[in-house]
Amino acid sequence: MTGELAGPTVVHLGLGNFHRAHQAVYTANAAPDWSIVGVAPRSTEIVQALRRQRHAYHVLTLGPGRADASRISVHRDSLTARTEPERLRDWIADSHTRVVTLTVTERGYSYQSDGNLDLSAPDVEADVKGIGRRGHQPRTVLGHLVAGLWARAEAAAGPLSVVSCDNLAGNGPLTARVVRQMAAALEAPFADDLTRWITASVSFPSTMVDRMVPATTARHRSLVQQLTGVTDAVPVVAEPFTMWVLEDHFLGGRPPWELDGAVFSAEVAAFEDMKLSLLNGTHSLVACLGLLRGHATIAEAVRDELVSDVAFAYMTDEVLPHIHLPEDVDARAYVQSLLERFANPELGHTCRQVASEGSTKLPQRLAPVMTRAMAGGTCPTYSALTVAAWLAVVLDARYDDVVEMDRAAVRASARACPSDPIRHYVEGGPFGRLADGDRVVGHVAEMQAAISRSGISSVLASTTT
Repeated sequence: MTGELAGPTVVHLGLGNFHRAHQAVYTANAAPDWSIVGVAPRSTEIVQALRRQRHAYHVLTLGPGRADASRISVHRDSLTARTEPERLRDWIADSHTRVVTLTVTERGYSYQSDGNLDLSAPDVEADVKGIGRRGHQPRTVLGHLVAGLWARAEAAAGPLSVVSCDNLAGNGPLTARVVRQMAAALEAPFADDLTRWITASVSFPSTMVDRMVPATTARHRSLVQQLTGVTDAVPVVAEPFTMWVLEDHFLGGRPPWELDGAVFSAEVAAFEDMKLSLLNGTHSLVACLGLLRGHATIAEAVRDELVSDVAFAYMTDEVLPHIHLPEDVDARAYVQSLLERFANPELGHTCRQVASEGSTKLPQRLAPVMTRAMAGGTCPTYSALTVAAWLAVVLDARYDDVVEMDRAAVRASARACPSDPIRHYVEGGPFGRLADGDRVVGHVAEMQAAISRSGISSVLASTTT
């Protein structure tokens, strides 16, 4: 393994567009002596395409009046976890590997609404029973990670840091918790030995990542070819803005990412909360309301005065009065910059893409906003409107192409309680289990009823007057 790739290594789980436009760029620019092993959980297409291009690709940066293409060649290997689990395990166990990073979406962590590992999930249960046994092929991202950590402990390969780069509140502690819980659930003697080793040898720094990375289209590939003269099958597209804030707690060393502008800060939690509540929460709001208003892209939706007024009111009236911002952050300037970034017409970020998987995203983005607003005496009108709009999208067959794992559950609730379908669903979900869940459910149900009765345009107009 070390013969294939000399020098310190980052193993990255989640070989999607965001990683290749964000963490990979920081590593390529700041640490020429470091390399990345990119791991796709299931897809073989991206891995095969990168192999054909010797793991190089382009990042197409698009903004108003700007189009730049830069070649990124920091990846030295790539693989698919589902078909090559042994290679992934060996890379995590390799002494050259110092950091494992993840962008696997919220669902990749297999956690329940209380933040603990879902040990009842069939794939998690299979991994718990199989890790440490000859021939076991992990089914979950955590299963692959824990199997690799077990192999690393056996090989005495040295300390390691595991860094979640997903939009999760407290992503460092959450990742540490679910990894340790899976390790502790293994059969003896694996559980005690591995748990002790993880406690002593693995750190889980928190981090906040920020860059808008829409899906790549044929137009983007053509533009890359025009700019570079190179045919690239798998370029990625990104806005000019990029930000990375990390907790500096790396046991086995790390790339000097600060040389490319990454920020190491003791206020990661505040940056994380700011991004989840303001950027991600508003992104979901614009996407769901934009869909109901008939808009295809985020840029179109945020140019809609009814949508933009609600987005601005959500940030200034519902979030900012009740949030602790990092030192030196200008709240009003940050809000304005978000609206300008959303309005970038070059990205083509679709409302359908951003509105996808709301059952997982919205609790992370909006539940803390609702809790703080109510504790501070503010009615979470705009958060409730976003949840109601998402539910309206899920219930409407016109939006069946919006990816949503909970679609069947939402529609089953509607059939089970036709007189108040939304209340029936929300009461059993994460919003209903908030400290003041009854009021939250009431606000969401009220907004959903208003959308059904008067239409989205009338509701939007009335909420900001």
